[in-house]
Amino acid sequence: MLWNGHTTLQNFYKKGEKEQFITFEYDEGGWNNIRLALETVIIFALVLNRTLVIPPELNMYLLNAKKSKLKDYIINNFFNHQALKVIDYKEYLNILPNNIELPEIENNEYPVDWLRKNAIILDYNYDSIFVFPKVIDNNISTINYNNNRFKYFKEYLMSNPNKNKMYVVSEKELNAPIIHFLGSGDRRLIQYFSSKIYFESEEMHKYIRSFIRNHVKYNDEIFNYAENVIQNLDKNHPGWCSVHLRRGDFQYKDTRISVNELLESLQKKIPTGTHLYIATDEKDKSFFNLLHNYYSINFFDDFDLDIKNKNHIGMIEQIIASRGRIFYGTFLSTFTHYIKRMRGYQGLENNWYTNLSYHDYYSKYPDDYKFICTWSHENNDVWKDIND
Repeated sequence: MLWNGHTTLQNFYKKGEKEQFITFEYDEGGWNNIRLALETVIIFALVLNRTLVIPPELNMYLLNAKKSKLKDYIINNFFNHQALKVIDYKEYLNILPNNIELPEIENNEYPVDWLRKNAIILDYNYDSIFVFPKVIDNNISTINYNNNRFKYFKEYLMSNPNKNKMYVVSEKELNAPIIHFLGSGDRRLIQYFSSKIYFESEEMHKYIRSFIRNHVKYNDEIFNYAENVIQNLDKNHPGWCSVHLRRGDFQYKDTRISVNELLESLQKKIPTGTHLYIATDEKDKSFFNLLHNYYSINFFDDFDLDIKNKNHIGMIEQIIASRGRIFYGTFLSTFTHYIKRMRGYQGLENNWYTNLSYHDYYSKYPDDYKFICTWSHENNDVWKDIND
């Protein structure tokens, strides 16, 4: 049974008589963009009872220290979970019906054009939201647009009706043999799933959040590296706090603050004398010299870790930063937002931004507020609306 004991959901989106598939392309951006899109694709496969076909290799913007596969990053129980069948694309090619002409493949290439040709590509765009209605006795029910959980989605749709559209999952999606998701153009899925997908069923709403928390997370190797650093910080600097400061190639220039602004922001919440762990892409660490007059500081390079896959470093730093007593992040950074989500999972919600103009940004909104169809902010229902 798919729903882990949620017996009332057994009739939702039943598995078809023949195996159905979801294929996809990794997003063209960096790891955290890839992760956002991947979560949405996984949710479609999970809810629609489809086999998920994994592309061969990740080519990640800014993270090409080593060609790698998804298994190099995601926890193993994702790949063998009873609720979701996951296969690689070569296995997929071997089990396709005989009436589908197979592509010629060289050098482990991913046949994107062929995949697009032999699947249904859903007619949504970047500004669309996905709506999953209830299915009761094999019938798709009507949607209650006055449901309180739909409130902010409704406001989003009404704010720009010509642009912001609703894509309702229907018989077409239930019956399609193969659905394919693109990784570029107007069909990129680089919004947080909580801002992109609405479930009419509250049980499904909570189950999906629980599944993502428990099974779409970094693997044990990455967590073990991070735990070594965290234990060192806990032992030598009790009460340490964490900072993520994005400076390198970030396109949002107003987030590239001076060290003076950074210090002024930190001083609002973190007392002088506190130890800081700073995760940053700033290569010139002399930038932080002023902070040493007020705080003791560690960077990742201060710890002697034998990292085999250098692509892991950013992920390790996210885990470390998620454990600080107080956390300061970079406004509009998906790297920061995943740290914030992991902190939410742990009940750590003392979060602020380094930019003075956005320092207490979240305090301006009610606790249940949802940012819709966006990558710019994570919604706290991701960690709050979970049944343990």
